[in-house]
This record gives sequence, C-alpha cells and structure tokens, in this order.
Amino acid sequence: MSLIEIMIVLGVLAVIISIMIPSITGVVPAARATTAEANLEHLNQAVLKFNHASSDLTNAAASDSADELAIFAALQTRDATVLGSPFLGSNFSPNTSSSETTYRAAWNGRMFELVAPESPGTGLDILLLQ
Repeated sequence: MSLIEIMIVLGVLAVIISIMIPSITGVVPAARATTAEANLEHLNQAVLKFNHASSDLTNAAASDSADELAIFAALQTRDATVLGSPFLGSNFSPNTSSSETTYRAAWNGRMFELVAPESPGTGLDILLLQ
C-alpha cells in the first residue's frame, strides 16, 4: 500500500469516528435516566400493591430522607397478615443522597417522585437500587 492509500483510509476513519462520537457520548446519560425511571416505577408499583393489600401508605413529606427509608423498610417487611408482603425484595439496599449529581427518589406523601441531577433535594439514590 502506498502512503496516499493509507492517508485516504485514515481520513475515512476520522470522518466515521467524528460522526459516531456525539451519538456515543449521549448513551450513558440516557441509560441512567432510563434506569432511574424504571427503578422509580418499581418502587411506586410496590407502594400501590401495599396500599391495595393493607392500608394507605402515607407519610408527610419531610425535608430529610427519614421518610424514604421508613417507607422502603415497610415495603420490605414481611407481614403474615398482609397478603403479598413483602412488596420489595430484601436484596434491595437503599442509600440516601443529597448529591446533585445523581437521580434520587423523594417521598411526596403518597408516592415516590424522581429528583433529577442538578436539582436540589434529598432522597434514595435510585440508581443504586439493584
């Protein structure tokens, strides 16, 4: 192969890479958002099942994460009098966070709501619910 052929191949590769980089860099934030929304839906489904099986799971929203942890513990507790409990597996381990770099699930008094990155607030680190 001559030097000109190698330069043409490198030029074509550079064009292909320059087209691919913007689409690849958007994948990670989109995947985090999708995971956060799926985990939030899983939490809220557990709340709805709890409410349907027993009584309303309500708590006033607090300024710290104490309510989120209490609600999460109630969803994980096995109660022989409540059909279908526990509503969340014991393998879930919640961590509270007030970091504005991650997605968080905040209790609003009736359901969990998503707190996006760069938004103030405390809640359960929704990406770590694995």
